[in-house]
Amino acid sequence: MTATLAPSPTSSSQSASQLWTVGGLAEFMTALVGPGATTEGQVDTPVTAVSHPKYAADPNAMLVVLDEAIIPLLQQAVAQQGHPFYSVLTAEKITLPKGIALAQLKHPRPRVALGVLLKIFSTPPYVTQGIHPTAIVDPTTTLGSNVTIGAYTFVGPNCTLGDDVTLMPHVTLGANVAIGDDSWLYSGVRVADNCVLGKRVMLHHNVSIGADGFSYVTPEKGSVEAAKLGEKITAQNTTIHKIESLGNVILEDDVEVGANSTIDRANLGPTLVKKGTKIDNLVMIGHNNTLGENCLIAGQVGIAGSCVIGDRVVLGGQVGTADHLTLGDDAIVMAKSGLMRDVPASEIHFGTPAENQRDFFKKWASLGKVSALRATVRDLEKRLSDLEQATHTH
Repeated sequence: MTATLAPSPTSSSQSASQLWTVGGLAEFMTALVGPGATTEGQVDTPVTAVSHPKYAADPNAMLVVLDEAIIPLLQQAVAQQGHPFYSVLTAEKITLPKGIALAQLKHPRPRVALGVLLKIFSTPPYVTQGIHPTAIVDPTTTLGSNVTIGAYTFVGPNCTLGDDVTLMPHVTLGANVAIGDDSWLYSGVRVADNCVLGKRVMLHHNVSIGADGFSYVTPEKGSVEAAKLGEKITAQNTTIHKIESLGNVILEDDVEVGANSTIDRANLGPTLVKKGTKIDNLVMIGHNNTLGENCLIAGQVGIAGSCVIGDRVVLGGQVGTADHLTLGDDAIVMAKSGLMRDVPASEIHFGTPAENQRDFFKKWASLGKVSALRATVRDLEKRLSDLEQATHTH
């Protein structure tokens, strides 16, 4: 049997038919992500797919077992089918009972191993190679080699597309857009004028890059300005002037943006997302922001304008930030937090308004004692009242 090493949508490598074995997978894993993969049993056992034990149909599929609680179910299945499974991926600490599988692939970071396996056996999204006859590509655009442009896609004037770039159907590129090698834009993506995408950038369905920033001002001091200064709100926003966004958006190499997310262009200069940062679905990144390298931005996060976010920062789901904040390298903001102030490097913040998690949880622990404290106060009040009555009686 043969397995296909399918290219990632962000890879220019061609598919290559290859016979994969458990031993071969361990060697490939080591070459790709470093040492850690070990094997037990028959290392020449073939592997043609990856499967959850619940959905295993192909006998040559490698089962993924990340929880020891699944092992009894595997034992039952082996007893029913009368033969062991071919191969199983587990955490390094899991030892399978005899007779479960012919071969076991173990890794101290099993999710890392799973990522490698899924990359090997994945199939890229379907797209017709070449330039579809319904696509509109301005004649001033420069195309690299092996570029794919899907049906009803529009590419504006003076764009530059690198080698092996794929634009799926219904993508729109404005004027002067530059896209680096091996980038992949899914259907419905919109990239505005003058935006720059690095190499291996992946934009999922209906991403908007370079929309106008939400930036307005009133002729006199407005209600929001008064509120920020702690003043009483007396102003009325009867006239609102738009501040135009003349800048662009720059996404560096290996940035990935999830479906229906938006990144607004800056007033002046770029809104910048540095290399390796991953952005989930339904994220809104405002104008003038700078996001550092290798950040993880979870779903439904909203980052207001002019924030500076350091490298390797993690924002949990539904985090919202005020504008003009600075988050230091390796900071973490936990899900559903409302961030109103800067976060120092390597700190974890939580809550609304967000604060250092240790301080937040100390306060919550104290709140749990309020009921007992109230009962104690009532008891003291009663005892004091009884004492005062006794004093007046004498």
